[in-house]
Amino acid sequence: MSKIKESSLCPICENDNYCEIDSEKECWCLSTEFPKNLFDALADNEKNQRCICQACIEKFKLGKAV
Repeated sequence: MSKIKESSLCPICENDNYCEIDSEKECWCLSTEFPKNLFDALADNEKNQRCICQACIEKFKLGKAV
């Protein structure tokens, strides 16, 4: 079983964020609008450290708790 790097885990749900910013592919996160208030909900030490996953972004946009 392979371990997932901590940087590839969503800081909210701890599931894989599928961020490929460090690869040669263009990552989904570069073309996604992240709601500012979603970042405000993160602890200071988590901001700009790991990508929030698409599922948590969509839950937040729908007004559901993340």
